Amino acid sequence: MNVLGRAAAAAGCLLLATAGVQAADRSIVVLDASGSMWGQIDGRAKIEIARETLRDVLGAVPPGNEIGLMVYGHRTKGACDDIELAIEPAAGTAEAISNFAAKLNPKGKTPLTGAVEAAAKALRSTEEKATVVLVTDGLETCDGDPCALARALESSGVDFTTHVVGFGLSAEEGKQVACLAEETGGKYFDAKDAGSLKEALQGTIAKVEAVEEKPAAPAEEKPAADPAKNVVAKAYLYEGGPALEDNNDVRWDFYPLAEDGSRSAEAADGTYGGVQSFALKPGSYVAVARLGALTNEEVVDVAADGSTATTEIIFDAGILEVTPLFTENGPETGSDARIDMRFNGGEDGGYGPVKVYAGAGLVEIHGRIAEARVKKDVQVEAGKTTKTTIVIPAGTVVANAAFATGGTKVESGNIRFDILAATAAPDG
Repeated sequence: MNVLGRAAAAAGCLLLATAGVQAADRSIVVLDASGSMWGQIDGRAKIEIARETLRDVLGAVPPGNEIGLMVYGHRTKGACDDIELAIEPAAGTAEAISNFAAKLNPKGKTPLTGAVEAAAKALRSTEEKATVVLVTDGLETCDGDPCALARALESSGVDFTTHVVGFGLSAEEGKQVACLAEETGGKYFDAKDAGSLKEALQGTIAKVEAVEEKPAAPAEEKPAADPAKNVVAKAYLYEGGPALEDNNDVRWDFYPLAEDGSRSAEAADGTYGGVQSFALKPGSYVAVARLGALTNEEVVDVAADGSTATTEIIFDAGILEVTPLFTENGPETGSDARIDMRFNGGEDGGYGPVKVYAGAGLVEIHGRIAEARVKKDVQVEAGKTTKTTIVIPAGTVVANAAFATGGTKVESGNIRFDILAATAAPDG
């Protein structure tokens, strides 16, 4: 990770301020991972600022505070249901949240209303005090009504609060999401740029409250223990290779199957890690394993006799690293370049140098900077890391206008420049 710059430091103040206005309750950070999070503040991608700042801020949160992470727009392009409770609210989740955020590759839409609603449900806001912190750089793009949701949550919640952090929103855009905070007694933070962010946060940063110790409750009968773990799930990058063990890029979810073979919309259990154990009720399930943009699944039958069922999923994939360059031996493009890859089993991409899990076989790599677009094919072998470059011949045009040759430069925003593709050599 790069050292945080001026914008990152300001964003750190932002999240600290947000933590400061929270009461010591269960909370979920809803983090925008839509494609626009690759936009920049002071020369750095907003997603980089957000994830590095999260790590710093969470390191200062009292260990007893229960915090979770909800993310949207990070798995699928154009999907309004791409919302995931990545880390359930619990004490001691700082490292897990930081690690998950560090691997995010923004790509999708902005279903922020649905994400806040899902966070409220996860926090059981109708029964317990709950706080949601929404960090977004865009407006709702999935037809949700954030203001209507805020009113509904405020009326139904015991003590529900939403704080909203806007990255790069205009004043008018900010008003459209600020209602989530205003209707629920929270605060809206404008992170339009580092300077205005610092000014807006003066006097709002407060020390995070520790969870108060409560007197021990009278002894009562304990509920029956959870069933013993009876399912072992193992993921492999390639056939014959080692299990991915504690690789947290692997996500497992188990969906119950009805007698007619239909799959439940909600998972019975799920977590991250290449090798995991689960406690599931007897029945049939679809075990779904995800590794980056790759997905594989199989049916698992859990017996009632206490025996252990095992599911092993092989992704038949390798790792692909792509570095975009301006010229064959020239400098890297950095985040100016967008890289998209299509491979067996899925597609993935990002800005600047990218590293993804790709299905074995032919991979199409598409690179673009503005209107400069190129394509390259590479072969990826299962279990191996393939490194390649892609040259995107692009540059920067600086255009000026003058009132006369050699005269004073025109300083006006009323001049429009259009760059057209050349149809012949400049000399004709």
